[in-house]
Amino acid sequence: MEDEAPLRQVMAAALREEGLVVTEAADAPAALRLLDTGLGCDVVLTDQAMPGMTGGALAAALARRRPGLPVALLSGHADPPPPELPPGVPVLLKPLGTAALAARLRQMVPEPGPGG
Repeated sequence: MEDEAPLRQVMAAALREEGLVVTEAADAPAALRLLDTGLGCDVVLTDQAMPGMTGGALAAALARRRPGLPVALLSGHADPPPPELPPGVPVLLKPLGTAALAARLRQMVPEPGPGG
């Protein structure tokens, strides 16, 4: 999500108010560590501009480590998608209202299979 703690916390709280379960990570390496521990996760939301590793690089790492895990990239720029971004990863442009963001994230969650 956001790399700046105050913005990340506000966004996480707003998404929680929309009924989503949110786990925060301060940066891409922290997110990878959380997911490597087996954290259950339906979708990952990341910002493109982060120190140390871009959101596109995080999405590429997740495509290798957790194939099929939906990832959405937030960006404040309408530039072409970063070259490392895996195909099919949506780029959501800021500003994006919380309700619209929550709806988009819900759309990305795969439907449970039979018996799931």
